[in-house]
Amino acid sequence: MRPHILLHRNKAEEKTCFMCSGYQNGKTDCTCHYIRVQILEHIVLENLKTITAFARNDPEKFYAVAAKNGEAEAKKFMKESKQQKEQISVRITQLDSIIRCLYEDRVTGRITPERYDFLASGYEHEQSQLKSKLSELESQIDSVNLREECIKKFIERAKEYIEMPTLTSELLRTFIRRIEVYEKPEKYSRTCGNTIAIHYTFEVETHQS
Repeated sequence: MRPHILLHRNKAEEKTCFMCSGYQNGKTDCTCHYIRVQILEHIVLENLKTITAFARNDPEKFYAVAAKNGEAEAKKFMKESKQQKEQISVRITQLDSIIRCLYEDRVTGRITPERYDFLASGYEHEQSQLKSKLSELESQIDSVNLREECIKKFIERAKEYIEMPTLTSELLRTFIRRIEVYEKPEKYSRTCGNTIAIHYTFEVETHQS
């Protein structure tokens, strides 16, 4: 199900709710699920208080728990990326040498200009693709490193925001990337709550029902 991102206001202020925009605009096959603003804000605020208190009171354990999420995948990715970077870098150097030799052959007349253009364009195209792949790998590696930086920054900010009487826009911008609200497990139930996924800035999500 899609997250609630459309604010729908009823006449009674206490009934203000978030309703699924996918259903409202008819662009998805999503259902007409919704949640009261007051309920959502209460759940998010309590969850935020709990996790920031954890980060503030036991930062080393918090970092270990947060970093553990996807740690095995991150290590595997870093190892594979390092090997790929080395292989790509070697091939790029080889292509430089090949293209240089081709140019010398053209200058000395060992190959025709047409033959040179045909061969050189193929090697240059391969080299361009490899450089793009290398840049992509470096960006992905930076993202892995950035996740660790986000955890550290979250801990520092948790020490600044001790009192949280209400959920404010500043708190949301500081700690949370996005919130997803899903359909109730039991549709139309008056007692069953919506499943809520809270995605924090360090890419670790928590679930509430």
